[in-house]
Amino acid sequence: SLLANGWTETYVHVRRTGSTVWLRIRGLSGAGATATTVLTLPTGFRPSSTLTGLLVSTSGTVLRPQVSISGPVALAIGSQSATDTVDQLVTWTTNEQPGALPGTPL
Repeated sequence: SLLANGWTETYVHVRRTGSTVWLRIRGLSGAGATATTVLTLPTGFRPSSTLTGLLVSTSGTVLRPQVSISGPVALAIGSQSATDTVDQLVTWTTNEQPGALPGTPL
């Protein structure tokens, strides 16, 4: 899993087509989280500039994800107690395509 700091999920999907990057997280839980960084995007999937978004989860929780150019995807401490489905976060990158993809193909 790409998740860090005690965050758990049912499903994480990171996809890149051209310069567009999609991040989908299902069943996100921060109940055991120790820090705001949920995951770090691999090189080649990181945004060209810091992105702060606004998402509403399936439970109605308002989430303000921040994606840094160095890769961390963070959520505010207040959202760590929720178990949510974050449907999709879209960003753009000018990074080169990675030579090898992270993770294990399904």
